[in-house]
Amino acid sequence: MLIRCKTLRAKGTKVTLDGTEYHFKPHASDETVHVAEVKNHEHLVRFMSIKEGYEVFTPEDEDEGEAMAQADDILAAATVEEDDAPDDLARMTVKELAAEFKATFGRAPNERARRSDVEDKIRAERIMSPAPGPTPKPAPAPTPASE
Repeated sequence: MLIRCKTLRAKGTKVTLDGTEYHFKPHASDETVHVAEVKNHEHLVRFMSIKEGYEVFTPEDEDEGEAMAQADDILAAATVEEDDAPDDLARMTVKELAAEFKATFGRAPNERARRSDVEDKIRAERIMSPAPGPTPKPAPAPTPASE
């Protein structure tokens, strides 16, 4: 399924999920639309759960109704997943969420922002700039062989 990234960047947008890199770049029929083919269902759910950043893209020559029905199914799955397994942001207090926002963006969130908007912005940033994995421990130095 083609997913459109709503954020346009000069060289496109690259997002890596579970080791798979998606490059959102101009579509052949419309260079002002940046899209990537996403086949992994879990990744589709993740992209569709970030409503301010991504949406299903339907070229003009395809049936938009069918694509929207598929998108609705994906969004329904995303909603169920979020309700069943809330992430760390959903469990944070307002103060903790504000501290996480400040750690992520270097500034406090707008005091009038809705909690859901603050959470969504942090989630989107986590996808765009995933945290580095754990630092591997150095290998132990070889011991000299005894003679």
